[in-house]
Amino acid sequence: LVRYLAQWIADTGLQLSDLGFESSLELGTGYDQVHLVGRAVSAFADTVSVLLLYFVGKLLYSRRVGLLAAALAAGSVALIQQAHFFTVDSLANLFVTLGMLFAARALHSDSPLNYALFGSVLGVAAASRINTAPLMLLILLAAWSRVTSRESWLTSYGWRVVLAAVLSLLVFRVAQPYAFAGPSFFDIGPNEQWLNNIREIRGQMRGDVDFPPNHQWTDRLALIFPWQNMVRWGMGPALGLAAWAGFGWAGWQLLRRQTGSRRHLLPVAWSGLYFLWQGTQWVKPMRYFLPIYPTLILLGAWALHELSKEKRSKHALRLASPGLIALVLGSTMLYALAFSRIYTRPVTRVAASRWIYENLPGPFSLVIETAEGAVT
Repeated sequence: LVRYLAQWIADTGLQLSDLGFESSLELGTGYDQVHLVGRAVSAFADTVSVLLLYFVGKLLYSRRVGLLAAALAAGSVALIQQAHFFTVDSLANLFVTLGMLFAARALHSDSPLNYALFGSVLGVAAASRINTAPLMLLILLAAWSRVTSRESWLTSYGWRVVLAAVLSLLVFRVAQPYAFAGPSFFDIGPNEQWLNNIREIRGQMRGDVDFPPNHQWTDRLALIFPWQNMVRWGMGPALGLAAWAGFGWAGWQLLRRQTGSRRHLLPVAWSGLYFLWQGTQWVKPMRYFLPIYPTLILLGAWALHELSKEKRSKHALRLASPGLIALVLGSTMLYALAFSRIYTRPVTRVAASRWIYENLPGPFSLVIETAEGAVT
Protein backbone atom coordinates (compact mmCIF):
# COMPACT_ATOMS: atom_id res chain seq x y z
CA LEU A 1 0.00 0.00 0.00
CA VAL A 2 2.75 2.44 0.97
CA ARG A 3 4.79 1.50 -2.10
CA TYR A 4 1.96 2.21 -4.55
CA LEU A 5 0.99 5.39 -2.75
CA ALA A 6 4.61 6.61 -2.73
CA GLN A 7 4.88 5.89 -6.46
CA TRP A 8 1.73 7.89 -7.15
CA ILE A 9 3.11 10.80 -5.09
CA ALA A 10 6.43 10.59 -6.94
CA ASP A 11 4.64 10.75 -10.28
CA THR A 12 2.88 13.94 -9.18
CA GLY A 13 6.21 15.56 -8.16
CA LEU A 14 4.88 16.48 -4.71
CA GLN A 15 7.41 17.99 -2.29
CA LEU A 16 7.32 18.48 1.46
CA SER A 17 7.34 22.23 0.90
CA ASP A 18 3.98 21.84 -0.84
CA LEU A 19 2.59 20.51 2.46
CA GLY A 20 3.87 23.42 4.54
CA PHE A 21 7.21 21.95 5.63
CA GLU A 22 10.49 23.82 5.34
CA SER A 23 12.24 20.93 3.58
CA SER A 24 12.28 20.80 -0.23
CA LEU A 25 12.65 17.01 -0.28
CA GLU A 26 10.50 15.28 -2.86
CA LEU A 27 8.26 12.51 -1.62
CA GLY A 28 8.66 9.21 -3.41
CA THR A 29 9.83 5.62 -3.22
CA GLY A 30 13.48 6.28 -2.29
CA TYR A 31 15.02 4.94 0.90
CA ASP A 32 15.09 8.44 2.45
CA GLN A 33 11.58 9.28 1.26
CA VAL A 34 9.22 6.34 1.49
CA HIS A 35 9.24 6.25 5.30
CA LEU A 36 7.59 9.69 5.34
CA VAL A 37 4.71 8.29 3.30
CA GLY A 38 4.59 5.27 5.59
CA ARG A 39 4.33 7.46 8.67
CA ALA A 40 1.43 9.35 7.14
CA VAL A 41 -0.32 6.05 6.40
CA SER A 42 0.20 4.88 10.01
CA ALA A 43 -1.20 8.13 11.40
CA PHE A 44 -4.20 7.96 9.07
CA ALA A 45 -4.88 4.32 9.96
CA ASP A 46 -4.79 5.01 13.69
CA THR A 47 -7.13 8.00 13.29
CA VAL A 48 -9.65 5.89 11.37
CA SER A 49 -9.37 3.19 14.06
CA VAL A 50 -10.55 5.72 16.64
CA LEU A 51 -13.61 6.45 14.50
CA LEU A 52 -14.32 2.73 14.04
CA LEU A 53 -14.11 2.16 17.79
CA TYR A 54 -16.89 4.70 18.22
CA PHE A 55 -19.13 2.68 15.89
CA VAL A 56 -18.28 -0.57 17.70
CA GLY A 57 -19.12 1.02 21.05
CA LYS A 58 -22.33 2.49 19.71
CA LEU A 59 -23.41 -0.87 18.30
CA LEU A 60 -22.58 -2.98 21.34
CA TYR A 61 -23.46 -0.49 24.07
CA SER A 62 -24.57 3.07 23.35
CA ARG A 63 -23.60 6.25 21.59
CA ARG A 64 -22.18 7.73 24.80
CA VAL A 65 -20.02 4.68 25.45
CA GLY A 66 -18.77 4.84 21.86
CA LEU A 67 -17.86 8.51 22.18
CA LEU A 68 -16.07 7.98 25.48
CA ALA A 69 -14.17 4.97 24.11
CA ALA A 70 -13.09 6.92 21.02
CA ALA A 71 -11.90 9.84 23.16
CA LEU A 72 -9.89 7.54 25.43
CA ALA A 73 -8.38 5.71 22.45
CA ALA A 74 -7.38 9.04 20.91
CA GLY A 75 -5.35 9.75 24.06
CA SER A 76 -3.74 6.32 24.46
CA VAL A 77 0.01 6.83 24.39
CA ALA A 78 0.91 3.42 22.95
CA LEU A 79 -1.41 3.99 19.99
CA ILE A 80 -0.06 7.52 19.49
CA GLN A 81 3.51 6.26 19.57
CA GLN A 82 2.95 3.56 16.95
CA ALA A 83 1.06 6.02 14.73
CA HIS A 84 4.33 7.94 14.33
CA PHE A 85 6.23 4.98 12.88
CA PHE A 86 6.38 3.44 9.42
CA THR A 87 5.56 -0.01 10.77
CA VAL A 88 2.72 -2.44 10.21
CA ASP A 89 1.19 -2.15 13.69
CA SER A 90 -1.22 0.77 13.26
CA LEU A 91 -2.44 -0.47 9.91
CA ALA A 92 -2.99 -4.00 11.24
CA ASN A 93 -4.88 -2.53 14.20
CA LEU A 94 -7.16 -0.70 11.77
CA PHE A 95 -8.26 -4.01 10.24
CA VAL A 96 -8.60 -5.65 13.64
CA THR A 97 -10.97 -2.90 14.76
CA LEU A 98 -12.85 -3.11 11.48
CA GLY A 99 -13.15 -6.87 11.96
CA MET A 100 -14.55 -6.27 15.45
CA LEU A 101 -17.16 -3.96 13.91
CA PHE A 102 -18.35 -6.55 11.37
CA ALA A 103 -18.36 -9.27 14.05
CA ALA A 104 -20.47 -7.02 16.27
CA ARG A 105 -22.85 -6.48 13.36
CA ALA A 106 -23.06 -10.26 12.88
CA LEU A 107 -23.93 -10.52 16.56
CA HIS A 108 -27.08 -8.51 15.85
CA SER A 109 -27.88 -9.52 12.28
CA ASP A 110 -28.07 -12.66 10.14
CA SER A 111 -26.96 -10.82 7.00
CA PRO A 112 -24.32 -12.83 5.08
CA LEU A 113 -22.74 -9.49 4.09
CA ASN A 114 -21.31 -9.05 7.59
CA TYR A 115 -19.64 -12.46 7.37
CA ALA A 116 -18.27 -11.71 3.90
CA LEU A 117 -16.87 -8.35 4.97
CA PHE A 118 -15.40 -9.85 8.12
CA GLY A 119 -13.64 -12.55 6.10
CA SER A 120 -12.17 -9.97 3.72
CA VAL A 121 -10.94 -7.81 6.59
CA LEU A 122 -9.49 -10.83 8.36
CA GLY A 123 -7.48 -11.70 5.25
CA VAL A 124 -5.94 -8.23 5.11
CA ALA A 125 -5.25 -8.20 8.87
CA ALA A 126 -3.49 -11.56 8.74
CA ALA A 127 -1.52 -10.45 5.69
CA SER A 128 -0.34 -7.43 7.67
CA ARG A 129 0.46 -9.36 10.85
CA ILE A 130 0.01 -13.11 10.98
CA ASN A 131 -0.61 -13.00 14.73
CA THR A 132 -3.98 -11.33 14.07
CA ALA A 133 -5.30 -14.55 12.48
CA PRO A 134 -7.03 -15.59 15.77
CA LEU A 135 -9.47 -12.77 15.02
CA MET A 136 -11.45 -15.56 13.28
CA LEU A 137 -12.65 -16.50 16.76
CA LEU A 138 -14.91 -13.44 16.81
CA ILE A 139 -17.08 -14.46 13.87
CA LEU A 140 -17.36 -17.98 15.30
CA LEU A 141 -18.54 -16.58 18.62
CA ALA A 142 -20.96 -14.21 16.90
CA ALA A 143 -22.52 -17.07 14.94
CA TRP A 144 -22.52 -19.45 17.90
CA SER A 145 -24.27 -16.93 20.16
CA ARG A 146 -27.23 -16.74 17.76
CA VAL A 147 -27.94 -20.44 17.35
CA THR A 148 -30.67 -22.28 19.21
CA SER A 149 -29.71 -25.83 18.26
CA ARG A 150 -27.04 -27.79 16.40
CA GLU A 151 -29.33 -28.04 13.39
CA SER A 152 -29.78 -24.28 13.18
CA TRP A 153 -26.01 -23.85 13.35
CA LEU A 154 -25.42 -26.15 10.40
CA THR A 155 -28.23 -24.84 8.23
CA SER A 156 -28.26 -21.15 9.08
CA TYR A 157 -24.80 -20.15 10.21
CA GLY A 158 -22.36 -22.87 9.18
CA TRP A 159 -22.27 -21.75 5.57
CA ARG A 160 -21.83 -18.12 6.64
CA VAL A 161 -18.72 -19.04 8.61
CA VAL A 162 -17.43 -21.03 5.64
CA LEU A 163 -18.03 -17.96 3.45
CA ALA A 164 -15.96 -15.83 5.82
CA ALA A 165 -13.18 -18.42 5.88
CA VAL A 166 -13.02 -18.78 2.09
CA LEU A 167 -12.94 -15.02 1.53
CA SER A 168 -10.26 -14.54 4.19
CA LEU A 169 -8.03 -17.12 2.49
CA LEU A 170 -8.67 -15.57 -0.92
CA VAL A 171 -7.79 -12.07 0.28
CA PHE A 172 -4.77 -13.40 2.16
CA ARG A 173 -3.59 -15.03 -1.07
CA VAL A 174 -3.66 -11.65 -2.82
CA ALA A 175 -2.38 -9.47 0.02
CA GLN A 176 0.39 -11.80 1.23
CA PRO A 177 1.91 -13.35 -1.92
CA TYR A 178 5.16 -14.20 -0.10
CA ALA A 179 3.34 -16.99 1.74
CA PHE A 180 2.74 -18.93 -1.49
CA ALA A 181 4.93 -20.57 -4.10
CA GLY A 182 3.60 -18.58 -7.08
CA PRO A 183 4.16 -16.95 -9.45
CA SER A 184 0.73 -17.88 -10.80
CA PHE A 185 -2.24 -16.98 -8.62
CA PHE A 186 -3.25 -20.63 -8.65
CA ASP A 187 0.15 -21.80 -7.37
CA ILE A 188 -1.15 -21.97 -3.83
CA GLY A 189 1.53 -24.26 -2.45
CA PRO A 190 3.32 -22.82 0.59
CA ASN A 191 6.52 -20.85 0.14
CA GLU A 192 9.16 -22.74 2.14
CA GLN A 193 11.20 -19.60 2.76
CA TRP A 194 8.16 -17.85 4.23
CA LEU A 195 7.40 -20.88 6.41
CA ASN A 196 11.01 -20.96 7.60
CA ASN A 197 10.77 -17.28 8.49
CA ILE A 198 7.62 -17.96 10.50
CA ARG A 199 9.32 -20.86 12.28
CA GLU A 200 12.30 -18.67 13.10
CA ILE A 201 10.08 -15.94 14.50
CA ARG A 202 8.14 -18.52 16.49
CA GLY A 203 11.39 -19.81 17.96
CA GLN A 204 12.34 -16.28 18.97
CA MET A 205 8.94 -15.73 20.56
CA ARG A 206 9.29 -18.91 22.62
CA GLY A 207 12.86 -18.13 23.65
CA ASP A 208 14.25 -21.16 21.83
CA VAL A 209 16.71 -18.98 19.89
CA ASP A 210 19.63 -17.56 21.85
CA PHE A 211 20.62 -14.13 20.57
CA PRO A 212 21.38 -10.89 22.47
CA PRO A 213 18.06 -9.02 22.05
CA ASN A 214 16.24 -11.95 23.65
CA HIS A 215 18.24 -11.68 26.87
CA GLN A 216 16.15 -8.72 28.03
CA TRP A 217 13.19 -11.03 28.64
CA THR A 218 14.96 -13.04 31.32
CA ASP A 219 12.97 -13.09 34.59
CA ARG A 220 10.09 -11.14 33.05
CA LEU A 221 6.98 -12.57 34.70
CA ALA A 222 4.40 -13.95 32.30
CA LEU A 223 1.20 -11.86 32.16
CA ILE A 224 2.31 -9.62 35.06
CA PHE A 225 5.10 -7.86 33.15
CA PRO A 226 3.02 -6.96 30.06
CA TRP A 227 0.09 -5.96 32.28
CA GLN A 228 2.31 -3.56 34.22
CA ASN A 229 3.69 -2.09 31.00
CA MET A 230 0.21 -1.60 29.61
CA VAL A 231 -1.15 0.08 32.75
CA ARG A 232 1.89 2.18 33.62
CA TRP A 233 3.02 3.26 30.16
CA GLY A 234 0.79 2.13 27.30
CA MET A 235 -2.47 3.58 28.65
CA GLY A 236 -1.46 5.34 31.82
CA PRO A 237 -2.60 4.26 35.31
CA ALA A 238 -6.05 5.85 35.19
CA LEU A 239 -7.13 4.43 31.84
CA GLY A 240 -5.24 1.16 32.35
CA LEU A 241 -6.95 0.39 35.65
CA ALA A 242 -10.35 1.47 34.30
CA ALA A 243 -9.93 -0.75 31.22
CA TRP A 244 -9.01 -3.85 33.21
CA ALA A 245 -11.71 -3.16 35.80
CA GLY A 246 -14.22 -3.02 32.95
CA PHE A 247 -12.82 -6.28 31.58
CA GLY A 248 -13.24 -7.98 34.95
CA TRP A 249 -16.73 -6.60 35.51
CA ALA A 250 -17.94 -7.56 32.03
CA GLY A 251 -16.39 -11.01 32.38
CA TRP A 252 -18.17 -11.51 35.70
CA GLN A 253 -21.50 -10.61 34.11
CA LEU A 254 -20.84 -13.11 31.32
CA LEU A 255 -20.04 -15.88 33.78
CA ARG A 256 -23.23 -15.19 35.71
CA ARG A 257 -25.21 -14.91 32.46
CA GLN A 258 -26.77 -11.65 33.52
CA THR A 259 -29.31 -9.97 31.30
CA GLY A 260 -27.57 -8.06 28.54
CA SER A 261 -24.19 -9.67 29.15
CA ARG A 262 -24.14 -11.12 25.63
CA ARG A 263 -22.89 -7.77 24.35
CA HIS A 264 -19.65 -8.32 26.28
CA LEU A 265 -18.89 -11.61 24.54
CA LEU A 266 -16.70 -10.32 21.71
CA PRO A 267 -14.56 -7.71 23.54
CA VAL A 268 -14.05 -9.93 26.62
CA ALA A 269 -13.18 -13.07 24.63
CA TRP A 270 -10.79 -11.24 22.29
CA SER A 271 -9.07 -9.23 25.03
CA GLY A 272 -8.71 -12.12 27.45
CA LEU A 273 -7.59 -14.86 25.09
CA TYR A 274 -5.22 -12.68 23.10
CA PHE A 275 -3.61 -11.29 26.25
CA LEU A 276 -3.26 -14.80 27.65
CA TRP A 277 -1.60 -15.96 24.41
CA GLN A 278 0.84 -13.09 23.99
CA GLY A 279 1.46 -12.60 27.69
CA THR A 280 2.77 -16.13 28.15
CA GLN A 281 5.32 -15.87 25.34
CA TRP A 282 9.01 -15.40 26.11
CA VAL A 283 9.07 -12.22 23.98
CA LYS A 284 6.34 -9.79 25.04
CA PRO A 285 6.98 -6.19 23.93
CA MET A 286 4.23 -3.63 24.40
CA ARG A 287 3.37 -3.27 20.73
CA TYR A 288 2.43 -6.95 20.48
CA PHE A 289 -0.61 -6.15 22.63
CA LEU A 290 -1.91 -3.29 20.51
CA PRO A 291 -4.72 -5.42 18.94
CA ILE A 292 -6.52 -5.57 22.30
CA TYR A 293 -6.15 -1.89 23.20
CA PRO A 294 -9.41 -0.92 21.41
CA THR A 295 -11.50 -3.62 23.09
CA LEU A 296 -10.02 -3.05 26.55
CA ILE A 297 -10.59 0.69 26.21
CA LEU A 298 -14.16 -0.01 25.10
CA LEU A 299 -14.79 -2.13 28.20
CA GLY A 300 -13.31 0.60 30.37
CA ALA A 301 -15.60 3.20 28.77
CA TRP A 302 -18.59 0.93 29.34
CA ALA A 303 -17.69 0.45 33.02
CA LEU A 304 -17.29 4.19 33.60
CA HIS A 305 -20.62 4.89 31.94
CA GLU A 306 -22.37 2.01 33.68
CA LEU A 307 -21.68 3.54 37.09
CA SER A 308 -23.77 6.56 36.18
CA LYS A 309 -26.93 4.69 35.19
CA GLU A 310 -30.14 5.50 37.05
CA LYS A 311 -30.58 2.00 38.48
CA ARG A 312 -27.56 2.73 40.63
CA SER A 313 -28.83 6.14 41.72
CA LYS A 314 -28.51 5.32 45.42
CA HIS A 315 -25.02 3.96 45.07
CA ALA A 316 -22.14 6.18 46.12
CA LEU A 317 -20.28 5.35 42.90
CA ARG A 318 -23.15 6.82 40.89
CA LEU A 319 -22.59 10.19 42.53
CA ALA A 320 -18.85 9.97 41.90
CA SER A 321 -19.20 8.71 38.33
CA PRO A 322 -18.98 12.08 36.50
CA GLY A 323 -15.86 12.96 38.45
CA LEU A 324 -14.37 9.55 37.77
CA ILE A 325 -14.98 9.90 34.03
CA ALA A 326 -13.43 13.38 34.09
CA LEU A 327 -10.44 12.06 36.03
CA VAL A 328 -9.76 9.17 33.64
CA LEU A 329 -10.36 11.21 30.49
CA GLY A 330 -8.46 14.25 31.75
CA SER A 331 -5.42 12.32 32.96
CA THR A 332 -5.32 10.32 29.72
CA MET A 333 -5.32 13.48 27.62
CA LEU A 334 -2.69 15.15 29.81
CA TYR A 335 -0.49 12.07 29.55
CA ALA A 336 -0.93 12.07 25.76
CA LEU A 337 -0.08 15.77 25.59
CA ALA A 338 3.05 15.31 27.70
CA PHE A 339 4.18 12.34 25.63
CA SER A 340 3.54 13.99 22.27
CA ARG A 341 5.79 16.93 23.19
CA ILE A 342 8.84 14.78 22.41
CA TYR A 343 7.89 15.01 18.73
CA THR A 344 8.15 18.82 18.81
CA ARG A 345 11.83 18.69 19.77
CA PRO A 346 14.92 17.46 17.90
CA VAL A 347 15.87 13.82 18.29
CA THR A 348 18.15 13.58 21.32
CA ARG A 349 21.16 12.19 19.43
CA VAL A 350 20.89 15.00 16.88
CA ALA A 351 20.56 17.64 19.60
CA ALA A 352 23.59 16.19 21.42
CA SER A 353 25.65 16.18 18.22
CA ARG A 354 24.82 19.79 17.53
CA TRP A 355 25.82 20.77 21.08
CA ILE A 356 29.14 18.94 20.68
CA TYR A 357 29.89 20.72 17.40
CA GLU A 358 29.03 24.11 18.88
CA ASN A 359 30.69 23.81 22.29
CA LEU A 360 33.58 21.34 22.25
CA PRO A 361 36.86 22.50 20.66
CA GLY A 362 38.16 20.55 17.68
CA PRO A 363 41.50 20.45 15.80
CA PHE A 364 40.16 23.08 13.39
CA SER A 365 36.99 24.99 12.55
CA LEU A 366 35.48 25.44 9.10
CA VAL A 367 33.07 28.21 8.19
CA ILE A 368 31.19 28.00 4.89
CA GLU A 369 29.48 31.09 3.52
CA THR A 370 26.18 30.30 1.81
CA ALA A 371 23.30 32.35 0.48
CA GLU A 372 21.47 31.65 3.73
CA GLY A 373 24.36 32.77 5.92
CA ALA A 374 27.44 31.31 7.59
CA VAL A 375 27.39 27.64 8.55
CA THR A 376 30.06 26.37 10.99
